[in-house]
Amino acid sequence: VRIIADLDLIPPGNNYNLLIYRHSDSHLEREGRNIGNQPEHVETDPLQAGRYDIRVWPVTDQAPGSVQPYRLIVRWQ
Repeated sequence: VRIIADLDLIPPGNNYNLLIYRHSDSHLEREGRNIGNQPEHVETDPLQAGRYDIRVWPVTDQAPGSVQPYRLIVRWQ
């Protein structure tokens, strides 16, 4: 199984990184670290069975008035 995650609709003035970790030992499987509010896209290689965490990590504070700061779409195949 592979995890595919997309982070977009990031408002101007915001910057988030997208990270996929193996839950058992916090091993970083993949990361997206685009600059500014550019969309992030990460795809893992085939993974071992287990639990994985997806983290949206703020690099800068949210812009004032942001109600929905981004859209996160996750799929597996």
